[in-house]
Amino acid sequence: MRNLALLLATAVTSLAATVTVTEVANLTLAANASTEVFDKAAKVFLAQPGAVKFRSSRLVENSDSFRLFVDWETIEASHAFAKTKAYKHLQKEIQHVLAKDPVYYHVAFEPSPPVVFDNYEGKGESPFTEFLNFFFPGGDGYNSTREANVTETMTAILEKYAPTADGFTGHTALGWGLDEIAYMGAQRRVFAIGVGWESVEAHETWEKTPAYAEFLPQLLGLDSLIGIEMRHVSNKIVKKAEA
Repeated sequence: MRNLALLLATAVTSLAATVTVTEVANLTLAANASTEVFDKAAKVFLAQPGAVKFRSSRLVENSDSFRLFVDWETIEASHAFAKTKAYKHLQKEIQHVLAKDPVYYHVAFEPSPPVVFDNYEGKGESPFTEFLNFFFPGGDGYNSTREANVTETMTAILEKYAPTADGFTGHTALGWGLDEIAYMGAQRRVFAIGVGWESVEAHETWEKTPAYAEFLPQLLGLDSLIGIEMRHVSNKIVKKAEA
């Protein structure tokens, strides 16, 4: 197991040096929809200036839900792509396989790039990733001081409890969303975390331990927390040189 304290210390001290943002897409597939369009999407995304890596996975909990994690050098590069004809054409193709509108947002993960999501379909250092989204009030009221407090608290919680879990791979990533997204009827700030596991069963086993019973109330006690979404992914990876 890797030294979690070292990994988290690196994440916190390098917050100001982020050179990659990760675009996350939440997609709900139509019944019996093919996912071949996402192979094409990887090529289109990675042909763009500033695109670095394209990850995709069905959710373990629901095979009709799909996630994309696209690393970019800057958020401006992602925004520039969104204005192109290639993007608009690709979105039309993707829309054909979806049951409802997609949700896109960007996260400034640390460490960056977030290797915890490099699952290689179960063959990576972290075969599976627990992906958590924590939702907080939107608007100017949730300021940078409050965000920093949440980051510090979550870092401390992970540092204390993650090493107690058999099957934890030592890889984590955490960061604030750069966009607000809809959740429970309003626009919300998002704090995202990835935690690497050897298997989903290892995570589920840990959830039955006394350590987890201590851990959960501390998550639920975060400042003005509105809700949490937790899913598991095992991403397919395509890098720019491979596209």
